[in-house]
Amino acid sequence: YLSDMVDRIKEEWRQPVVSPHSGVLKTTIFFTILKDGSIDERRVFVSSGDNTFDRSARDAVVSVDPLPVLPEGFKGDQLGVYLDFTEN
Repeated sequence: YLSDMVDRIKEEWRQPVVSPHSGVLKTTIFFTILKDGSIDERRVFVSSGDNTFDRSARDAVVSVDPLPVLPEGFKGDQLGVYLDFTEN
């Protein structure tokens, strides 16, 4: 389930062209997957320092809502996910 989720999100991510900077940009997005697959509470957990880059990562998560329902054997009503996006 998790690798499929990551593949879906990364496929939707449209990495923006950002202004020159030093180092590699990286942001972490936190979101919650509810039992029915809907995504809740999506937010930037760790900013890259570039709002456009952060927004593009958050938008990729929004674009896959809803995901498939959580696996039948999953205990609990939701799954919290921290997903890193790194500049290529």
